[in-house]
Amino acid sequence: MQFEISENDGFAIVSIEGSLNALDLLFMLQSSDYKSVIAKYDKVLIDYSDISGSSLTMEDAVGITLLGKMNLVNQQDIHIAVAVNENERAVMEKVTAEIFSNGDAKVTIVESKQQGINILNLPSC
Repeated sequence: MQFEISENDGFAIVSIEGSLNALDLLFMLQSSDYKSVIAKYDKVLIDYSDISGSSLTMEDAVGITLLGKMNLVNQQDIHIAVAVNENERAVMEKVTAEIFSNGDAKVTIVESKQQGINILNLPSC
């Protein structure tokens, strides 16, 4: 798995590609770049639509949720759109919603990057 962050005027897009596994996702959630984007922007699109497969289980989701949540205690009011293909929707929806459940985050699950852009009212990228 690889992730790329593009920061724009007032929003950020986190794009994830490749085969998704628990360890890679944990490294991303713990990276300083990812944490900085979540702290800095009130609109973030997390795009999982280009992943080629996933080995995440619901048990992985629970562990990722706990570790990912630890560093987001003081998060701001944020709207996150998560673009994810149908095959990975259940796990990624659970992980993302749970990670941001302690704050005022609004998490919207969408089927495509373009839908996420529309939901967040972002300029076309």
